[in-house]
Amino acid sequence: MPNTRERLATFARRFIPLNHLFNIRQKLVIAFFASSLAAGALVLVSYYNLARVEDKILVVEAADDFSNIILEIRRYEKNYFLYSRQGDSEETFRFIEQAFHMLEVINPSIEKLKLGSRIKEISTELQNYRSLFEQITCPFDCNSVQKGPLMSELRDSGQVLVHLSKSLVAHERHQILQINNRLKNNIFIFLILFACLSALVIFFIQRQVIRPLAGIEQATKRIADGRFEPIEVGNTRDEVQKIMLAFNKMAAELERRQDQLVQAQKLSAIGTLASGIAHQVNNPLNNISTSCQILLEEFSSGCSELALKMLTNIEKETFRARDIVRGLLEFSRNQEFVLTENRLLDVLERSLKLIASQVPPGIEIIQQVPDDISLRMDRQRMQELFLNLLLNAIHAISPKSGRIFISARQNLSENRVTIGVEDTGVGVPEVIRNRIFDPFFTTKAEGMGTGLGLYIVYNIVKQHKGEISLQNLMTGGSRFVIVLPIDLTQPGG
Repeated sequence: MPNTRERLATFARRFIPLNHLFNIRQKLVIAFFASSLAAGALVLVSYYNLARVEDKILVVEAADDFSNIILEIRRYEKNYFLYSRQGDSEETFRFIEQAFHMLEVINPSIEKLKLGSRIKEISTELQNYRSLFEQITCPFDCNSVQKGPLMSELRDSGQVLVHLSKSLVAHERHQILQINNRLKNNIFIFLILFACLSALVIFFIQRQVIRPLAGIEQATKRIADGRFEPIEVGNTRDEVQKIMLAFNKMAAELERRQDQLVQAQKLSAIGTLASGIAHQVNNPLNNISTSCQILLEEFSSGCSELALKMLTNIEKETFRARDIVRGLLEFSRNQEFVLTENRLLDVLERSLKLIASQVPPGIEIIQQVPDDISLRMDRQRMQELFLNLLLNAIHAISPKSGRIFISARQNLSENRVTIGVEDTGVGVPEVIRNRIFDPFFTTKAEGMGTGLGLYIVYNIVKQHKGEISLQNLMTGGSRFVIVLPIDLTQPGG
């Protein structure tokens, strides 16, 4: 025989098509509504039965009183036949009137309980008894011979009245017991139904809430161990399915960002390696520069014009290479945030030198930055800001030809400098404009970017207590606008 758990499982499998129509919240609301409806039905049925019991009790009390009155009538009847006293006949008539009055009092309640026919029978028999007793007690034209059959008939009528009154009481008491048993059965049935419903709800919660959450917990532990394995999602069409889908999406995103972090660490390692190489390259460059200067001094008068030109070019390119190496060293050096007074044009030109080798031939960089704009800034971080913005503009334009325009203007009355970096690239779609400064968010192909460039730019601007915004241009492309205070005296956090 299958046990209760197997039966519940079988019912759940049959219930699955209907189960998919509702989410968890709706299912719990339905279960709560069903429980409330069952409880309300039990309360109404119990109230109805209790009201009937109350009516029955009142009828039983009235029937008991009526039965006692009938017994009193029979008692005075016997006393009258034994002693023939006028007072006994008067008491008999008085109790007969009380019996009629009692019937009038209890008749509405009994009619409501569908006992009108029984009361009508009692009333008819009581009228017959009164008529017989009146004939027996009549003082005119009555003799003992005539009264004999009437007295026998009266006794039979009295016995019928006693039987009817007692049967009425017995019937109503039996009805009370039946109602009480029915009430107990209703409560028992409700308890069984409630227990089954509770078991079904517990089974449902275990199957569709606790078990999936346990699966999510195990998947979370696997993610903590570095295993980004998605969890199997059932077609339940409820909140748990949405949570599991969101969890799988989160796991995939975490795996992607882990790859981006690995890529960022590789870039950091490359930066450290470049710093070491720059140190090694700097010494040969110094030797080349020194040797070139000695040759120029030795052969300045007797050297041919071509050789002198070549030596001059060697010295010039050596100085240029040394500046690039010095820039790499400064850029790769991790320094604390320090504000110093710097010319904005100097920082921009050093950034342009570092990125010159990555600018495709078809892209033109135009800068219109006045040489008199100075402000307190962290030189290294502002250089990093320009590098990231320029790289972002190059990627937005590539592989087509285009233009990058860098401008700056200062407003002394408002104590701020506004910097613009504009490109003629593809622009930024409206749907992602609010996410471009999020960490690891990128629209570039796999391996083409980490999604940290604009995030770094945003943090550098905030460190300088400035603001940055993006504008899509009507002619295509985009423009980043940076507003920085001129007399910043406290470093940003």
